[in-house]
Amino acid sequence: MRIGIEAQRIFRKKKHGMDIYALELIRHLQQIDKINKYFVFVNPGEDSNCLHETQNFKIVTQEGVYPVWEQYYLPKLTRKYNLDLLHSTSNTTPIFINIPLVVTLHDIIFLDNSLLLNSNFTVYQYFGNIYRNIIVSILLRKQINWITVSNSEKEEISKKIKHTQSSIKVIYNGLSNSFKKNNNATELKNVAEKYKLPKNFILNIGNTDPKKNTEKSIASTALYKKETNSDIKIVIIDYDILGIEKILEKHDAIHLINDYICIGYVDNADMSTIFSLANMLLFTSVRESFGIPVIEAMSCECPVVVSNISCLIEISDGSTCVVNQHSINDIKIGIKKVLENKEYRNELIFKGIAKAKEFSWTNCATETLSKYEEVISPDTNKHSYKSPVKNLN
Repeated sequence: MRIGIEAQRIFRKKKHGMDIYALELIRHLQQIDKINKYFVFVNPGEDSNCLHETQNFKIVTQEGVYPVWEQYYLPKLTRKYNLDLLHSTSNTTPIFINIPLVVTLHDIIFLDNSLLLNSNFTVYQYFGNIYRNIIVSILLRKQINWITVSNSEKEEISKKIKHTQSSIKVIYNGLSNSFKKNNNATELKNVAEKYKLPKNFILNIGNTDPKKNTEKSIASTALYKKETNSDIKIVIIDYDILGIEKILEKHDAIHLINDYICIGYVDNADMSTIFSLANMLLFTSVRESFGIPVIEAMSCECPVVVSNISCLIEISDGSTCVVNQHSINDIKIGIKKVLENKEYRNELIFKGIAKAKEFSWTNCATETLSKYEEVISPDTNKHSYKSPVKNLN
């Protein structure tokens, strides 16, 4: 097979969930498939060393603003390289294209038009959601082979594409081997100094996207500190101190501002060490499709408080502390239980290690390759094809 993979953003320095998914998928396809020919389509960026060509993997760079890049240049590239199939990894894909498509639809929260009016969105997030809304609304009426990342999200998508529910395949995200408890004193010290981390802290991955529930996460930590007089700090990734000040002022806790540390974007290579240093991860989103940081933290022996949404319950399966994400008091109770109940804390750590082992990028790549086989069977494929999956062992 001649397979194209859209990975437009993987060369950017600051990678987020969908970028990491695309990068890890490609890296592990390189490991398991030495037969099929792959063409990875990317936008030039600072981090071009994150992925290298191999004998059957060619990297094709093309500059362009994303909508133009995807809707104009990408179809031209599929014709140029005579592809049998295109896999778009980040929710959208070209509308006008005449080869079979596989699309990873991570979530469909952007189809909720009411969210477009939320003032917390950045300009980039706002227009990105409008673009995804338009494109996916059109694509849902087409015959496309969909991949999504949890059974919970499949149910959500199926409500929109009831007539093609059988074409949705659930393939879980994976866990990199680098995510494990770091006990190297030197590395722990270096990362702590790099990000100015305190000795004891609650870790929160903040975001201006309303689905991340950052306000209630912050408000609940403030409530915990006010009620317990704890000296624990709160470290927030990917958020700014001005946003924290507004939240604390709203909840009559501005006097705690010095206990909040915003460390900006964190290199993915440092995340396992930060999880290893943290007392707990607070992850109380109101909407997720999977929640990769949850399994990463569990693998690093960092206990996690999660919201009571179906996908997080699905992937953690009893190995996290589940709270009502709409209740600041309930989140506070969860924080208190994890930090102060040693027996419960150790139980979560033990269960989390075992659960995290169930997720693998190799499994993700293998199942994705099987999906390609389903779409382009040997009988219809114009190239000589032998499945590498059957010969993995």
